[in-house]
Amino acid sequence: YVLITQLNTDDGSMLWSTTLGGTAAGGTPDAGKGITLDSSGSIYVTGVLINTGTQGDIFIAKYTPPSIDPVWLQIRSSPYLASLGTYYDSGNDVIMHSDGYLYVTGDITFPVAGTPGGTASYIKTALWLAKVDPADGSIIWENYYIDTTPESSNNYASGQGISEDSDGHLWVVGEQYAGVGPGGSPTTNNDAIVRQYNTDGVLLSTYTYDGPAGGRDSGNGVFAAPYLAWTGYHTTGTSPTPWTLNTNIFVTSSLGWSDNEDGADPIVMPTIHDTGNDIAVDDCGNVYVAGRISVSSVCGGGFSTVPESDIWVRKYNVLGGTSP
Repeated sequence: YVLITQLNTDDGSMLWSTTLGGTAAGGTPDAGKGITLDSSGSIYVTGVLINTGTQGDIFIAKYTPPSIDPVWLQIRSSPYLASLGTYYDSGNDVIMHSDGYLYVTGDITFPVAGTPGGTASYIKTALWLAKVDPADGSIIWENYYIDTTPESSNNYASGQGISEDSDGHLWVVGEQYAGVGPGGSPTTNNDAIVRQYNTDGVLLSTYTYDGPAGGRDSGNGVFAAPYLAWTGYHTTGTSPTPWTLNTNIFVTSSLGWSDNEDGADPIVMPTIHDTGNDIAVDDCGNVYVAGRISVSSVCGGGFSTVPESDIWVRKYNVLGGTSP
């Protein structure tokens, strides 16, 4: 089940709670992944519900506490179900925009070189972005992005986070298939991306980050006002299977500064995964990042080789420093 909880900001006590579940029994769990509020205190949640076997559907729901039932529940599945057979779609983040509408990003299954009702050459994942009416959950527009150059079974894109800048533009952070590697050869690597849209869903700009190892890199969190800052992870080594490489946290901003955070020694712990998961910027320009960082624990007089992680939170000033 998805657990949705309202807490008292003074002491963390629970004020209200409810659950939401898909119709499939057992198997892959449902998940809530993004949440936002409007000025009246209504709660909007997005994530994934498992309604058939292990197949996931995007959900968006509105709640008005103290009622535990949704005011409305919008389910969005891939529009290409007839050609897919299997799919996993997920809403990953949602914001209430200053224009009074919801904007949601996530992943949706997409047949590369396929047509609705036809046979897809490849079944892959596309970045999904939608504008939603908060009154009834209706989708006003939606669009998809997937890099198909070159077309291959590795084509992939994902929207992980979304934010509004001071001009009302949308910034979506995530990852995409890197296309080609050194010398133009195909690669299975991914790059972190941040894409700027207007409120009609028109792409205005895009930025790509390819980490130093050229492995799998991902943007996970973005905050766009008063300036752009985003976080995620990049891989730090080379391997035939870059999905399993060590990763470091990256934090970067439109003011020209960036930071890289590395956890435990990879010699002591050969597989470590450090990642920045979310980010916020206050009115003074200070940046706050939360994520996960690996640690080495002492066990029996030596270091444990079992990967362990701690919650990681850091504050940066407007110049990228960590001092007040």
